[in-house]
Amino acid sequence: WRSAQYCPQELEERRLGEEFNVVQKSRCELNRLRGERVFSASAVAPGTHVVAAPAGAVEVELRLRPGTAQRSGIRVRSDGAGEYTEIGYDAAARAVYLDRGRAGRAGFHPQFAARHSAPVALSGAELPLRLLIDQGSVTVFAGQGEAVLTDQIFPAPGANGITVFSEGGQALAADLNIWSMKPVWRPGANR
Repeated sequence: WRSAQYCPQELEERRLGEEFNVVQKSRCELNRLRGERVFSASAVAPGTHVVAAPAGAVEVELRLRPGTAQRSGIRVRSDGAGEYTEIGYDAAARAVYLDRGRAGRAGFHPQFAARHSAPVALSGAELPLRLLIDQGSVTVFAGQGEAVLTDQIFPAPGANGITVFSEGGQALAADLNIWSMKPVWRPGANR
């Protein structure tokens, strides 16, 4: 739990290959919070600074094609000076990961700047990812929901950059889409 589970989720049993697994997916009601599309591309090469995302919450969807890369993925809440939260696929570990080692303030506890991972299988040489990002947390839905990671982050104000990366080989981010998300609170409503 780690104080960051802000996204309502559903659990269901789904057949993945020869096995039945419990998978998680975000509730369909969350789709109503999808705002303006701020970026869309059919293919984005690593090293590309995609967009300075809106300051509020954003949703990111992509199909990561790790190719020959040892590690590949996307860096979010980047300030352009070395601060970012990294979401990626580690080919050797066959796992999706969320690394907050450079995600901003972390000096309050020696174990906070950590990397969390979960095993996940590629589907047709790619990994579908859905990311829900706000100012203080990142939730990653990988594959068909068989791996879900959530972490708190404390980025600097203005850290809104998004970049695709790969290390140790070539990778590609296909069908990358980024949307702003509408707030859940209505103006003037009691909180």
